Amino acid sequence: MKPTIALLIAMLAANGLAADLGKQPATQKENASAAKPQPVDVTQIKDKVSIKRGEKTTVNLKPDGQRLSPRAPGEKAQPGDVAVTITVKETTATPFRVEGDPTRPYLTISNRTGAPLHFRVLTRDKGSNEFYEEEAFEPVKPKGEGYNSIVTCWMSGSRIEEIIVCELAHAPKQP
Repeated sequence: MKPTIALLIAMLAANGLAADLGKQPATQKENASAAKPQPVDVTQIKDKVSIKRGEKTTVNLKPDGQRLSPRAPGEKAQPGDVAVTITVKETTATPFRVEGDPTRPYLTISNRTGAPLHFRVLTRDKGSNEFYEEEAFEPVKPKGEGYNSIVTCWMSGSRIEEIIVCELAHAPKQP
């Protein structure tokens, strides 16, 4: 039986793997007191994978020590490369009552390697040219150590149009 997105999200929420599913939009007072995030200059990021809402891609990454660099488009995979699947889809499934637009994007990253996969995520909203960093993500567990994909949902009505996954590595970036 193929699980539906609604069932998958409900299972993740029940297991604490999708803790942000219940996040409600911040109030105006909370927004006013929060520091405004600064845009990230993506032209300064060398190794990145860009994916738009509704797309799915499998990226071949070449290992360089602990770092993983995406191969150029059209460049063939080589022995020792790491294949990572990244998907940005939409769902209306939610365990919570929603007012307004129930559509929300979700990101899936699957790790088929034997080591944890660390990364950063930047997002761009419709009508904007600026990317902003999302909160830190837990690394994706390696193959054979349980659930080796992450699923992250943004709130309903989210305007996210494009996501950049960058700084992919088998070890966290050193400060």
